[in-house]
Amino acid sequence: TLCQALDMLDEDAGKLYGEMDMPAVVQMMTSGQARQEIFKLDEYLKSSYAWSIVLDASASMRVKGEYGRALAICVAEAANELLKDPASWSFFAFSDKLHVLKYTSEAYSRRVRARIGGLEFRGLTYMPDALHVAGEMLSERFDEQKFVVVLSDGWPYGYKGMPIALSESITAL
Repeated sequence: TLCQALDMLDEDAGKLYGEMDMPAVVQMMTSGQARQEIFKLDEYLKSSYAWSIVLDASASMRVKGEYGRALAICVAEAANELLKDPASWSFFAFSDKLHVLKYTSEAYSRRVRARIGGLEFRGLTYMPDALHVAGEMLSERFDEQKFVVVLSDGWPYGYKGMPIALSESITAL
């Protein structure tokens, strides 16, 4: 809603305050005609966003499986509502395997919801690798703002040295 409000904001062309447009001021002074169009207009440009949502589907999340699934669906629904272009976001789940729940080329549909609902929580936590893949995919996009949303319990299940590898992956983003 906030993005839509910013995009719909109209600037009053005859405003009486703001930053002066110096060429317009000089033209007004030399012509001797009083005008109010000497202030620069504020321009609100629509930012382009790209999201990559990454869900931890490792065995450590099995305890919170239904909660994790519900959270994943809530975040996917929010992304679908906020980012009107289906190509601007993707959704992955990771364990020791990478599951593509929604790729940028497909719409958010019942099939995507079914993939989220049918996801099984098992395997090891390879969060640094998942962040690396998500970062690589986002780096190929030309959007102004790029976000990686991680849904995880943060438990490094079966990954020795994960804090160091995770720090390196985040720094590389």
